[in-house]
Amino acid sequence: MYEFIAVMRIYVGFMLKRTIQITNRKEMRDLERASVVLSKVCALLFACCLFVSQVDAVPLSLADNDISLEGPNNLWVEVYNYTSVLEHIDIIRTESGYIISGLYHNYSSLDPYRGIIIEVSTNGSVLFQEYLSGVNYDEIYSIIQCNNGDFVTVGNTQSFGANETGGTLPRLWLVRLSNNGSILWNKWYDDIYWGYSLAECQDGSFIIATGTPHLVRVDENGSLLWSKSYQDWDFSEAYSVVECEDGGFAFAGWADTDPTSEIDSHAWLVRTDSNGTMLWNQTYGEADLNIGSSLIRCSDGGFAIAGESGSHIYIPAFSWLIRTDETGNLLWERTYSRGRAHSVVQCSDGGFGIAGFAVESGSYRAWPALFVRTDEEGNELWRSTCSGSDDDYASSLVLSDDGFAVVGTTLQDSSSKAFLWCLTDDYVSPRFPVEIVLVVSLGTGILVVTIVIWRQKKRVRHLQELGPVVQATTI
Repeated sequence: MYEFIAVMRIYVGFMLKRTIQITNRKEMRDLERASVVLSKVCALLFACCLFVSQVDAVPLSLADNDISLEGPNNLWVEVYNYTSVLEHIDIIRTESGYIISGLYHNYSSLDPYRGIIIEVSTNGSVLFQEYLSGVNYDEIYSIIQCNNGDFVTVGNTQSFGANETGGTLPRLWLVRLSNNGSILWNKWYDDIYWGYSLAECQDGSFIIATGTPHLVRVDENGSLLWSKSYQDWDFSEAYSVVECEDGGFAFAGWADTDPTSEIDSHAWLVRTDSNGTMLWNQTYGEADLNIGSSLIRCSDGGFAIAGESGSHIYIPAFSWLIRTDETGNLLWERTYSRGRAHSVVQCSDGGFGIAGFAVESGSYRAWPALFVRTDEEGNELWRSTCSGSDDDYASSLVLSDDGFAVVGTTLQDSSSKAFLWCLTDDYVSPRFPVEIVLVVSLGTGILVVTIVIWRQKKRVRHLQELGPVVQATTI
């Protein structure tokens, strides 16, 4: 479109130059006809450009493996036909592509629930897969890559330790693997339950957030260093943890700070020192239900929390993004569509990418997976959805070379399968300034040509009224 504007400017310039050179009415009439044609051509081309722009803004629709993509910037989606890959799907970037982790179960056999790790290339092809499990229920919630290239998973086990005979509560479970997938060590912790999130510390140790809620720190070999409880209220959980610049930690989750209140839960942000001692905590949300699911540190030292905020636990809430400063003071909060945000990343421009699911048109079935791109203030720039014939959930996302890589689950034929969904981040928003520039450029050019033609027409008429100039001859 901008190339078209440049061509039109050149043509308008030519018309102006030609207008100035006119010296008689015939040439003027010819130029007037040309200017009328120019105006009609400009109007037609503008209408075409506007139509193309609007067509380009129509959501792109792609389909693969009975799953479709709606919205801008979709590249592709790949469904992995591992029967019943359940929730808690996580993803990380690697040099060769991505690592996806989750919970696997084959309902057609007597196999136990197992943790699964899948390495895929940048185009989604499976490079290898590894199952982690014992004889009972074992699950992986999250995975990270260490600075030396190893991988560490966090989850829960009923196969090891005190649960070997089939205990009731899943114990915290950590596994460290080399970069080729071989297991280096396998650790479980009998008195700690529900491991959800972990991060590598500056010294190579690890910090884990559990649902009870606890922070647990272990060394590089998985040996327990300390465990701290934050059960200030009867009902609370920690879902996501990060290490801060000073070596301390922050975790997010939810807490019922007042059981007598009509608010069931607040999103909860806790900041500690390097030994796990609480420095401060903040709660957010005025709806009945407020949960912080994913926590990241932002480029300015503050925090962003993705989760949900809504009216009641049994009715889908709204996808929710909270932004705070480094001391937890609320800067802003935004809701997007009815549903839930599971994961958030910050982009290079300071904006955010959010993954979760949406509830469309009041339907309580066939929920699509949702991706939302925002600016640095949390204002929505664009969104896309990924949906099959039934419920779809986006669980986690990472930044990729092209934009974003999102993982989740899609329910197909009563079987939950993992998907990898890739999007670009080259969307220009908002689109309307392009049309405004076009209108102003063409309108200004036509107006200038019209004015110059009118002035030149007056000059020609004036010259012709004077008649031919007869030069006196001296005899």
